[in-house]
Amino acid sequence: GYLHWYRRFDELLTRAQEMIYKEQNILFPICAENFSKEDWYQIYKDTAQYEDIFGVTRIAWPEADAALAAQTTKPSGDNNAIGLIGGT
Repeated sequence: GYLHWYRRFDELLTRAQEMIYKEQNILFPICAENFSKEDWYQIYKDTAQYEDIFGVTRIAWPEADAALAAQTTKPSGDNNAIGLIGGT
């Protein structure tokens, strides 16, 4: 009954805290060290597709907006090629 639910909820909170710790201390520092500005611009662009959650709303990043707008207006130099923004 109640004790089982409490124990399971406590396990869930512990796992969430562990994941937050790993993101803050492992994942984010690795990303900060290895991602280029263009990578961050693309991540910013991709996050526009996500709904707001838990009161966290997307913040505008004018520098990224300008860089992404410039990428989409660059001529490819080859009229037969299709220019794609993204990974290699």
